[in-house]
Amino acid sequence: MQTTSTSLAFLALFTLAASGCAAPQADEPAPAKETAEDPLTGGMSGYLYPKFAKDTGMLLIREGCTATRVGPRQILTAAHCVMRYHAGDFLSITQSVDDANADWSTISIGRLWVHPSWTAVDLLCGRSLKCSRDYGASDVAVIETKNDMPSTISSARVGTFRYEAAGYARRVYVTGYGCEGGLSGWTPTTRSIGFSISPIEPVSSINNYGPVLTGAQFGPFDGSYLLTPGLSHPNGNASLCPGDSGGPVLLSRSAYPGGPASPTNVVIGVNADYTFPANSGISTFNIHTRLSNDAPNFVGRWLQLVLPESSFLKTMDPG
Repeated sequence: MQTTSTSLAFLALFTLAASGCAAPQADEPAPAKETAEDPLTGGMSGYLYPKFAKDTGMLLIREGCTATRVGPRQILTAAHCVMRYHAGDFLSITQSVDDANADWSTISIGRLWVHPSWTAVDLLCGRSLKCSRDYGASDVAVIETKNDMPSTISSARVGTFRYEAAGYARRVYVTGYGCEGGLSGWTPTTRSIGFSISPIEPVSSINNYGPVLTGAQFGPFDGSYLLTPGLSHPNGNASLCPGDSGGPVLLSRSAYPGGPASPTNVVIGVNADYTFPANSGISTFNIHTRLSNDAPNFVGRWLQLVLPESSFLKTMDPG
């Protein structure tokens, strides 16, 4: 891991792209900050915490991005990760620490559910990730498999509450199976778990290190995305890198009084993009799609249409 506001009427106008359990509580990970050569550039290595994926529902898709199992047949990831897939395609998934010694399971895609705001803007932008992001489109999708996934693959739950607004998500877990050496050092053959405990940064700070958004873009972007600091930011612990896209942003137990600094299996965001300082392959900000009910594109409500009821956390407390 280095790596336009809408309404319900808008959702009704666009056909979703169609091609169709809680994990055990995690052990507390080692608190040490690793070097920039570790996965999630700057993050902690999954080799320090081999059960991380099993405890959080996180998945590596060999043919593409990071993702999260959130139901018997449902995999949550970023929309830009699935635009080349079709119903009937086969994918290989694992919750192993890396792809070198992975225990792969093969799944067949039954349906692809792409958030309609992304479907519309993706075509307008000519598949430019930055353009779609600047329009405030929500970069989120659900892969629905033809058959139930193996019971050995654990699941996460989706939290559609706006935790940071309630003061719960001051620090979150940013995760991914991406590259290790920054954008300039990316090789697609080195993919292993990385994770980092990161603060949430205000969207108002995104232009502090160079222009990213215009004034008109702040509203849609603020509602649609979360920011965490990358290694080029003074508060940063880790930067997203290619391969981390689609990975889960997990609520941390440290957000609760007396809670240890360990992850829950509650997903409140999805890795989407990053911003860079000039002449650097290490991000200043990591950008994550919000899954909350109050997101301007009604992401939480949309997810309730495409995921089973069992996929969701019922109360704000993850237990």
